[in-house]
Amino acid sequence: MADPHVRQVDVVEDMDGRPLWVGVDYDTVTIGLPPYEVWKLTSSQAEQFAQVFVRACWEAARCGTEEEMSGGD
Repeated sequence: MADPHVRQVDVVEDMDGRPLWVGVDYDTVTIGLPPYEVWKLTSSQAEQFAQVFVRACWEAARCGTEEEMSGGD
């Protein structure tokens, strides 16, 4: 039986269709492309990452798309 404390929470695909897995491994957050490359973050590292990620999302939303910024050329 699989360990319920080690699991994938969800998968998000990037713009090129590559999967980015997000999960938990007991008290760590896992991010990556299992089984090839996985990063493990402690709870404080995960909180810091979340804050930085949200800030980047807000900044990207304010910038507009590359097409919009170039005048649609």
